[in-house]
Amino acid sequence: MIVDDEPRNGRLVRDVLHQFGIESIAATTVEEADRIAAETPLSGALVDYMMPGEDGVQFCIRLRQQHPLIPITVMSGYIAELGPAYDDVFKEHRLLFLSKPFTVVQLLHHVGSLITSERHRIMIFESYSHRDAKVVRALDTHFAGIARDLPVVFWQDTEIVAGEEIDLAVRNNLERADIVLLLISADYIASEYCYRKEMKQALARHSDGLARVIPVILRPVQWADSPFRRLLALPKDGKPITAWSDRERACLDVAIGVRKAIDDAIIRRIQLKPYGMPSEGDG
Repeated sequence: MIVDDEPRNGRLVRDVLHQFGIESIAATTVEEADRIAAETPLSGALVDYMMPGEDGVQFCIRLRQQHPLIPITVMSGYIAELGPAYDDVFKEHRLLFLSKPFTVVQLLHHVGSLITSERHRIMIFESYSHRDAKVVRALDTHFAGIARDLPVVFWQDTEIVAGEEIDLAVRNNLERADIVLLLISADYIASEYCYRKEMKQALARHSDGLARVIPVILRPVQWADSPFRRLLALPKDGKPITAWSDRERACLDVAIGVRKAIDDAIIRRIQLKPYGMPSEGDG
C-alpha cells in the first residue's frame, strides 16, 4: 500500500513497482488508508510523513498493530521535522525511513524483498570455466550482499537440475540476462563451450543493446585481441584478480563495478527519472 496525499507521487511509485511485479494500492488520506488496511491483506506499506489531519508516523504505529510482520517505510523530505525523538519510535515499531527525493534504486532497496518472481528481477549470467571455481566462489561471496539488497538474481550453470537439457538451459538463461559477466582466464579462452557458445551469444545480445557484457579478468591471460577487447573490464585497469596483493580488495572492486551496472540496468528498465522531490507543503 502507498499512502501519499499527492496522487502523482503515488502513481509514480505504483508504476515502478508494477515494472518489478509488485501490484499495489494507493490511498491519498489516512482515513482511506485505514479502510484499506482493515479490508486488504498487505505485504508492505510506503507512507508519506506529512498527511492531512494526522502525521504518517502515527498511522504507521496503528498499522504495525494490525500487520505486525510487514515492512513499513515512512517517506519524507523533511528529516529535521522528525528529529531524534522519533528514533525510539522507529525502533520500537520497526519502521524504516526513506528520504525524499529518492531514486528508483533507493526505492527498490525498501521493497526488494517483495519481488518474488525471478522474471521481474535483474538477471546476471556468470559465464566461467569450472577450473576457475575457487576464484568464482570468492566473487560470489561479495555478490551475495548485492542479491540480498536489490531485486537481482545471479545465475550459473550449477543451477541446472538433473535431467534438464544443458545447452537449452544455458541458452535460455543467456537470452533472459540483463548483464553477462565473462569471467576470463586462460582456461576460459581455451574452452570451446565458453568461448564459442556462451561468449558469442552474450556479445551478440550486447551488440543488439539487449544486455550488458562485462569482462572480469580472473587470472593472467592474453586478451588484447579478443572479441571483448573494447569493453571496459573489471577489476580496475583489467588487472587480474589473482595478480592483486589483496584479492579481497580485487573482488570488492568487481562487486562495486557490477553494482553500478545493476543500478543502470534498473534505471533503463524503468525509464523514469528520480522522483519524489517535495514541493511546497509536501512531506
